[in-house]
Amino acid sequence: MALPIRACIAFAARAARRVEPLYSNQPNVDPENIEKIAKAIALSESMARGGTIDSVVGGVVARAAAGAGREVAGAAALVGRVVAAAAGTAVIAAADLPDAATHAARAAANAARDADKADENESCRSALRNDLDLLSEWAATASDNSIPTAIFEEPLWPDGEPDWFKKDAAAEDGEKGAPPLADCS
Repeated sequence: MALPIRACIAFAARAARRVEPLYSNQPNVDPENIEKIAKAIALSESMARGGTIDSVVGGVVARAAAGAGREVAGAAALVGRVVAAAAGTAVIAAADLPDAATHAARAAANAARDADKADENESCRSALRNDLDLLSEWAATASDNSIPTAIFEEPLWPDGEPDWFKKDAAAEDGEKGAPPLADCS
């Protein structure tokens, strides 16, 4: 069964939210780019919750997130792609283009693939599977295209946060505490 378009957006948004620290906790990341990433995630979460966005503005936000991803390497660059895909999924829905559901599903799948690549220890894959199961259960019984906002209340990491996601003492002292960049290309 295909997921409704807003469920695809929610899936991609949660993938982006999970791996965002792999970007923002890297040393020497431009704070403006961190803000671009944050705006793109917020845009996709808002659209998934039933909000509306201007597709032109959303496109600008998605392209800005993609650009932020191109300014870094390794796992952080993948995060830029994940976030851009999540925002792009929302833009596709907002523009109400032909075959929007198909394109949104493809963008969500790309976000999940890149999130899985960015997190090398399987924790993201397990969490993504959990989201897919929850959204599929809901879609099997839903009568409309809205999604329960409870999906955003579910823990991002049902099996516990990976070590890289947790704030460490170095981060609290003002240093960035993300793991070293992996070659994820």
